[in-house]
Amino acid sequence: MNSLEQAISLGPVLTKIFCDDDIMVAVTDTEKYVYFSPSKSLNAGITIGQPFLDYDLFGNIKKSKGRMEMISPPEYGPPFRAIGYPLFDDTGQWIGSLGFGCSLHKEYLLKDIIGKLDQIANTIGDQTHSITAHAEQLSATIQEISATSTASLQNTESMDEVISFIHRIAQQSNLLGLNAAIEAARAGEYGKTFSVVATEIRKLSRHSDESSKKIGAFLEQMKSSIIGMNDSMNDIRQSSNELAVHSELFTKLTEELNQVNDTLNSFVTDLLKVKS
Repeated sequence: MNSLEQAISLGPVLTKIFCDDDIMVAVTDTEKYVYFSPSKSLNAGITIGQPFLDYDLFGNIKKSKGRMEMISPPEYGPPFRAIGYPLFDDTGQWIGSLGFGCSLHKEYLLKDIIGKLDQIANTIGDQTHSITAHAEQLSATIQEISATSTASLQNTESMDEVISFIHRIAQQSNLLGLNAAIEAARAGEYGKTFSVVATEIRKLSRHSDESSKKIGAFLEQMKSSIIGMNDSMNDIRQSSNELAVHSELFTKLTEELNQVNDTLNSFVTDLLKVKS
């Protein structure tokens, strides 16, 4: 019994051995299939006596007379990994081939997972760039608002000096009006007109003093608001800086994810490519 006959007789045995591994078994002579057994999930649709193709597994073994591994051509249905070995007689003459078909389901499933990982990495990358851009824009806006509030605070401090000046003038005017009223009283009848003027000066002084106090109180409230706004800006600035740090971390994680994805993709590509 030559090696081809042995392979044909061992076909059913190999089918049972590889049953749980979901592997097809096929045997050919120099032109056609002489044995074929599908697996649980794979069936290349081969019939006994069917010629093999020049460019399929057995056609390439016929050309090379050596072990061959490749992805099956579309004529055999969904792609599968095909592995074959040449058979020789006692004189070294090639007389046929023994081949196996293995499912690529897990490899393609892994390929699909890699594709999804790639999409996730790209999405994270885009979002990270967007967050970084917004953080930079927010930081610039915060600096601008902070500079404006600082200038406003300085202006309120300058207004304090003006209000103090008005307050002093009001006090001096009040004192002047009081002295004028005293002098008008001494002048008696001749000082009545002057007394009216003195009274109006004192009223104007009181109004000026009251107005300066109201303006001062308003400026104090504005100053407190500006200081509170500065504190809030500092908190936002700190949050913006933390956001920038997190964005950098996300960027690094995205780069690492891309590296892992590239490694897996290279592995699966090598796993699926045609091997000579």
